[in-house]
Formats: sequence, structure tokens, C-alpha cells
Amino acid sequence: MIEDDLTIDKIRDNIIKFKNDTDFQKLESYYYSKSYSEILGVSRREISHSGFITWLLDNSESHNLGTYSIKRFLDILLIASNQLQKEEYKILFNSFVTDDYTIENLLIKKEHVIKYVGRVDIYI
Repeated sequence: MIEDDLTIDKIRDNIIKFKNDTDFQKLESYYYSKSYSEILGVSRREISHSGFITWLLDNSESHNLGTYSIKRFLDILLIASNQLQKEEYKILFNSFVTDDYTIENLLIKKEHVIKYVGRVDIYI
């Protein structure tokens, strides 16, 4: 609701109140701090980022992490999904939490073209 009797003093007080709000300060700090990729000057290099993530998730690469990275990525996807409340996903969730599953086959590609869809950054 906009007040008709706004004065310069009221506007100034509201701006000060807004800037002193702890939630605003947290957001401002988050969005104004530089990320590691910004410090290196590579924040806009999408293909390089896709290449790195693809390398990290691929269990056959030279990082010697095996399936650790892809399993943690799948954990994050499962936890972030809204499907955890459904009964049929509880078995899957329990398998992820206890690490009681194996990845038998993994195909991962960067900048992969899918017919009628387009190019996807990372295809797993």
C-alpha cells in the first residue's frame, strides 16, 4: 500500500530500515561477494565449466574418485526432489543414504545434442 503523505524523511527512514534488515544484509553479502570462478576471470566460460563437471562426474576419468562424485550428485538430486514423500521412492532414498547400490554403467557427455530437444550442457 502506498501512502499519499510520504515525505523525504519517511522515505529516508524506510530506506535505512530496509538496508539494516539482517535478511537484506545477508543477500547483499552473498550477491556482492566474488566466486572463485569470477576471481579467476572464467565465470562466463560455460563450455569449460561443463567440461570440468563432466570430468568430475565420470567414474573412468583420471581423478581416481571412481563413482564417488556421481553418487554424491545423485544424492543431491534425490534430496532436492519433491518425490521423497512418495512411498515408492523411500526404498531408493534408503539405498542412497546407506550407499547400498552400484552404478553398473555410466555414460556422460558434455555439449550433447538431442534430436528435437537441442543441446544439453551435460548428458548423463
